[in-house]
Amino acid sequence: MPNKKRNLFNLITALFFLIVGVLFFLIPFMSLGSDPVEPDPEIVEPIEPQPPTAPLVLVAHSGGAISGNVYSNSLEAFEASVRYGIDLIEVDFMPTTDGEIVLTHVWQNMPSRIPGAPNHIVSHAEFMSYRLFNRYTTMDLSMLIAFLDEHPDIRIITDTKDGYDNYTALYAIAEQYPEHINRFIAQAYRFEHVERLRTLGFEDIIVTLYLMPEELFENPAEIRRLAEEYEVYASTIQEDGITPEFAAELGVGEIRFFAHTVNSDLRAQELQEMGFYGIYTNFLIYDEHGTLIPARAPEPEHDLAQLEENRAEADFDEEELEILQTSLLYRLDTPVYFRYGEPLLVSHTGTSAPYPSFARAIASPFVRFDTGILYLPLGNLLTEAMSYTWDAEESALTIGILPITEDFLLYRSHIFISEALIEHLFAYHTLRVEDYLLVTPVHMEWSEDDILTLAERLFAGI
Repeated sequence: MPNKKRNLFNLITALFFLIVGVLFFLIPFMSLGSDPVEPDPEIVEPIEPQPPTAPLVLVAHSGGAISGNVYSNSLEAFEASVRYGIDLIEVDFMPTTDGEIVLTHVWQNMPSRIPGAPNHIVSHAEFMSYRLFNRYTTMDLSMLIAFLDEHPDIRIITDTKDGYDNYTALYAIAEQYPEHINRFIAQAYRFEHVERLRTLGFEDIIVTLYLMPEELFENPAEIRRLAEEYEVYASTIQEDGITPEFAAELGVGEIRFFAHTVNSDLRAQELQEMGFYGIYTNFLIYDEHGTLIPARAPEPEHDLAQLEENRAEADFDEEELEILQTSLLYRLDTPVYFRYGEPLLVSHTGTSAPYPSFARAIASPFVRFDTGILYLPLGNLLTEAMSYTWDAEESALTIGILPITEDFLLYRSHIFISEALIEHLFAYHTLRVEDYLLVTPVHMEWSEDDILTLAERLFAGI
């Protein structure tokens, strides 16, 4: 009897597991025709993390900005770029009259960086005697090599300025410093120049497109084909007018592209979303959170605290204060750079007096830009509803009712204009005190000698 019960129990157990097994295979098929089960609203499906967009590689344009000054190619600018964590530095090269290679932008623009310098080629000794913006160190090729030896992670992108097909600096690097040649990314200006630079020993080559024939840009697919055919390290294109559609035709994101020169973090983000590999920039850096921000210039050597102390000690009376509050004060070597017709960045080396009118003027100043030339933002300093008109056919500018036919250059909504012409058109004195330019309204009925004495009291100890 016990055996029969045991056999019956085993049979029931076997049947149970058989039924469970059949149901296990049938239930998924049985549910195919049924209505889908609504998900529980309290249950949130996890979102798959998307791979982060690769950060833009930053190239310090012309060495990078130093205290707001650009195109310096100075030792201090290089060192600042290194501190900001940038390891690609674009450098401008030019030969001197005696055949040495120095680091500078085109000779014609030299007075904008070296007050009083000529606007033509000079000797190596003369160039090396200069101080850029009156304070920064000029460099030649041997100094650049020494800098690379001190900073083994830095690479240089070359920009040879002595003609788009000369490459004098690249020949000098290949001949004089072959052991350093891989520290340089050679920049070519035509795709057909790539092989010539490879024969010199440069492995990584960027082709920059800004000197290419305009008709080439009507066929971006051809640019892509050439970049792939010549197997270049990267191509570089001006960022103006680049749209996502044009970038896609170029193959941006599939092949390596840089954009230049980008100083807006918003524009940089747009280019990153298009797939650009990197940007040449004067001012942008990454902060500790990986966010692109403009680099902060160091505090000026002559800061507002000293001027405020001078003001307190001088004990200016009300009439003297009125003179100072309606004047404009700038360093003679301080340029301003504009984007979209608005001030982008005013050099922190520019010192202003601690009065409201001076503080307002920082955003839209008279600023010395070149020898004998001031940069005047129209619409900011034109007072009493003065207006200006531009006659393109006659190449003539009229401010108010006064026509200007010479000694000026109109660019967007700004003019480069001589100091003499400013004094003629606008009721201002322009006075120089040490390294400063003081622009003072003549209607205050003070003599220039009185204003100069007043300014010297303000500048005491600076």
